Amino acid sequence: MTLGPRVVIVFGGLQGLESALDADEEINETDPAKIFPIYVNSLPGQGSRIIRTEEAIPITLSLIKDKLENL
Repeated sequence: MTLGPRVVIVFGGLQGLESALDADEEINETDPAKIFPIYVNSLPGQGSRIIRTEEAIPITLSLIKDKLENL
């Protein structure tokens, strides 16, 4: 069996991935862009409203759908 490209999509909590990395004592990095090869904030202009994970997942997947299909 031949394996194709692999993709892992990580969603942060209310405080974002930065806070999650900062809280993990085993990870010595707080900048997600230095850990993940591609780091994208799918809703950079959201303002002060918090986007819940269950809202962020379909929004993000719809934004990257074409890119994933072309891997």
